[in-house]
Amino acid sequence: MTTTEFKRYLRLAVPEYARGHVRAGDFDPKKALAKAKAEYAELLPKGVATPGHYLYTIALAENDKAIGMLWFDFRFRLDKAQRGKGLGREALGMLEQQAKILGAVSVGLHVFGDNAAARALYEKCGFRYSSMHMTKDLY
Repeated sequence: MTTTEFKRYLRLAVPEYARGHVRAGDFDPKKALAKAKAEYAELLPKGVATPGHYLYTIALAENDKAIGMLWFDFRFRLDKAQRGKGLGREALGMLEQQAKILGAVSVGLHVFGDNAAARALYEKCGFRYSSMHMTKDLY
């Protein structure tokens, strides 16, 4: 992933991450975006050059058009317009191959509970639940 691609990714991913926390009931909407920005800054203080983090752009082979990204330490996102085409499954397969090369013995991930499509994809790819965080609104 280039620095320019990384900046594009952040413009999309940070607000998306904040919205996920709001939907999950984790944060007040007014605080969620600030929290998401702070978490990304903490996780990737040197952007694509942050040690221990591997960021790749997912591109279509026929035209080299960027359609998503892989971030491992392990992050995965696919543009909404490209979902449901089998590309996520293919990208996860590539992630597994690269993780093995780097010496990983397993891959874990986080998915918000309301993201049924992502959960279905991960289950089809062989992921299993290892723990679950639950929330109940009291108002």
